[in-house]
Amino acid sequence: MKKSYIVFAVFTTFTQAVFAVLLFLEKFGILHFDGQIAGIAMCVVPAVGAALTKSCDEKYEEIQRLFYVLFGCYCMVLVLDILGILSSGIANVIAGAVMVIGSLRLLWLYNYGKKKSSTFDGFREIRKAIILFILILLGRNIFAVFAYSHEYIAVFSNLLVLVQAALVMFVGAAQYWGEEYAWRGFLQKPLQEKFGKRWGIVVLGIIWERQERSCIHF
Repeated sequence: MKKSYIVFAVFTTFTQAVFAVLLFLEKFGILHFDGQIAGIAMCVVPAVGAALTKSCDEKYEEIQRLFYVLFGCYCMVLVLDILGILSSGIANVIAGAVMVIGSLRLLWLYNYGKKKSSTFDGFREIRKAIILFILILLGRNIFAVFAYSHEYIAVFSNLLVLVQAALVMFVGAAQYWGEEYAWRGFLQKPLQEKFGKRWGIVVLGIIWERQERSCIHF
């Protein structure tokens, strides 16, 4: 195993453990802060770990600096919330604003940056399938409303949820797409080279599941 991958493993494991302890203390009322901010920061940890690792290998991409800034801002807001300098409401608003601005910047770099990341090179090839999946999911929800409920106004709620989901893909790109900078854009290739195309994906899925379980559990 390369030294750089050890950096990734140590950073992500240690950082997630710190956030887990903070959320544990918040859950039992020992600390008081908005746990959602910690959850948002935890989503960026893999990307920051991947960025650090690439820096160790002297591979620079514009997007690395963005993840450093995002993670630093989230941590600063979280600390100010814990210390009581910011109220949880204001801290949440600031973290949300940082996420939106960072997400728009992320999308710009993916598409127009001088050194574009190859993480989503294959997105256009599957976008029709993604749209079809969304339409099928929406159709199922609408059918369920008419079949099992007399509250037809719920149809509009489903439409609203779909619109919100579409917006989240953009304003939350730093979280939902940013993670793929680590999983698909960093770990997938070396794991497939070591374990083969299929088993490499399986191993990556196990690593991803362990990461997500720590986020979801808390």
